[in-house]
Amino acid sequence: MLNSREREGLYQGQFLVGRATSNGLAEAVWTCLREEFGEQPRDFQGPDFLSRLNRARQRLCGAEWRDQCRRFLLEQGLELDHFLLDRFRLRGVAPGADAIPAAVAAFYAHRDCWYANPQAQINLWLPLHDVDGSCSFGFYPEYFQHPVENDSERFDYGQFLSDGGFQSTTQSLVHPRWLANQQPEPPYPVVLKRGEFLLFAASHLHRTLPNRCGRIRFSLDMRLVHREDHLCHRGAPNCDNRSRGDAAVDYAW
Repeated sequence: MLNSREREGLYQGQFLVGRATSNGLAEAVWTCLREEFGEQPRDFQGPDFLSRLNRARQRLCGAEWRDQCRRFLLEQGLELDHFLLDRFRLRGVAPGADAIPAAVAAFYAHRDCWYANPQAQINLWLPLHDVDGSCSFGFYPEYFQHPVENDSERFDYGQFLSDGGFQSTTQSLVHPRWLANQQPEPPYPVVLKRGEFLLFAASHLHRTLPNRCGRIRFSLDMRLVHREDHLCHRGAPNCDNRSRGDAAVDYAW
């Protein structure tokens, strides 16, 4: 997985869909989710959804979880020594979350590189169940090499961490976004079966779609940066990123 030809294709805007060679990682996460949300985690309803999700995230931070994730990557053929790795992150999107003011930033259209991520960054997204346009996210590939109006110049990685990072509840936290007056629906929603995963360049303009399937969407994602590509400034084109800092300094997982 992710040889030089495949990486170059991703840097040019292509997508790669893979299938996990085992269900070990997903099963480990589902065990944790069942303990927090009940036997059917996707059907949970309650005001403490976020606190339960955060408890599950905390449980998935130890050495055993780290080894499980690295084993998953090795099973897919990734040569770990050649990559900087961020940790796998658990995501949960409840139906109607897009209408909650505190959650609106999670639905902004953006490029991940606007968060001071490297141009050589490749994202891996692994849904824990089947997903389609009613409970997924989507891309605007026509803007891959074309700039869009955005406020990435407001983002400073050091300040972002000082303010608590992605888990912060601070309302003043900067989340860069596409400043279109009215963002159209992404023309290419992600459709995957359980056990499949998607690889794409962090420079793609994309956004989380409102969850309209009536059940919670659970997924895992992580970031990979090829060490040599990063050092040699190989990667996707930078057409409009003005963020400050380098998130890759923390990719030593």
